[in-house]
Amino acid sequence: MVTTNSPSGSSTSSSPVQKNVALENDFAVSPATEAPGFADLLVKSIFEPGANAAVVMAMNVCFFLLVITLVGLAAITNWDWHVLALLTTSVILWAAMVWFIMMATAVQTNPENMPNTDMTIPADDASPPETRKDQ
Repeated sequence: MVTTNSPSGSSTSSSPVQKNVALENDFAVSPATEAPGFADLLVKSIFEPGANAAVVMAMNVCFFLLVITLVGLAAITNWDWHVLALLTTSVILWAAMVWFIMMATAVQTNPENMPNTDMTIPADDASPPETRKDQ
């Protein structure tokens, strides 16, 4: 055990294990240098407009697993029409979601839909509006 005296006069003790952990934490790779993972992108998409690649991939994986499950369930139930109706509804919903994301992405990437970044006031609008007292 290592004991050190601090400038305030109190003595502190720390074990070698605690010092090693502190040294490892000092030399840890910062998260800014690593590429964000799937979960990071999925959580970050909550605070960003639109759908990023992680959200689209998660949606596609979930719908794929749902369709596979419903196909298996339909096979087990001798192709019951209730399960086939659920399967059809799921496939139509999946196609509609993919179409919606494609259209939303097309609208977002269109330069005409971008906000105006010119913050200057035109010369004719420079004067303040008239009030009833001024009239």
